[in-house]
Amino acid sequence: MAGNPAAFSEGQLLAQLRPSVTTAVQAYKVAVAPQGLRTEITLIKAPVLTGSAVISLYHDDSGNDVYDATTLICEITRSAAPASPLDTILFQAQSVGSGIFVKPGGSLAVQVSVANEANFSIYGITETLAAERVRPR
Repeated sequence: MAGNPAAFSEGQLLAQLRPSVTTAVQAYKVAVAPQGLRTEITLIKAPVLTGSAVISLYHDDSGNDVYDATTLICEITRSAAPASPLDTILFQAQSVGSGIFVKPGGSLAVQVSVANEANFSIYGITETLAAERVRPR
């Protein structure tokens, strides 16, 4: 899931957080329908601040907000002072439609093995933004 400089990374900032605990923390939740719109997550950055940490990413579309082995997407060990800015990328979609889709009621959560050790920034496109992006001008 590491970054690729030529990869797709469109969208708006949806969430930012720096977990102060070592348990899974909800990072982004889509409202339940009819207000909630499906969201495509296109980019997740997670630079480690000092030392190293294990970073985990969870995706639960059941609406139950369960963050365990059944909803784990990836687990990566990262160090501070990355060799490249690309080493701060946890996930990056390669094209439109290849991101992580979060349904209404669904959520993403993050976990860090050391509290306050990583800053997460999550970017994506909601159904509304996607429709506006392809609308003829």
